[in-house]
Amino acid sequence: MEKKEKQQICSIVCQAILIDSTLTDQEENYLIQLMDRFELNDEERKQVRKRNIDDDVVEMAKSIESDDAKKILVEEVYKVIAVDGHRSNVENRLLQNLAVSFDYSKSDVEEIIQNMLERMRQNK
Repeated sequence: MEKKEKQQICSIVCQAILIDSTLTDQEENYLIQLMDRFELNDEERKQVRKRNIDDDVVEMAKSIESDDAKKILVEEVYKVIAVDGHRSNVENRLLQNLAVSFDYSKSDVEEIIQNMLERMRQNK
């Protein structure tokens, strides 16, 4: 996956955090860990955090080209909206809109999430 895709995934995750107007410590920590994992430098991290509440995640996601990056984006958005133990309707719509923009069916998204959860269980 290219560096620009990693940075864009982090930007979309940041937008997913802000979409419900509530920032929890768990969400903030998750974003920091994701940027660490993707090895973003200080300038890239600043760009990730430059968000407007009305930024369109579907438009943002258009720059995600590889199939692997698209799946990773769905996984990361799912994880960040679930990290605080509460998924709001607006967060669920955001995930659904991303899936539709990638031409993923509901069953595609469910499969991506199930595979991710299975990998997480195996890594424990």
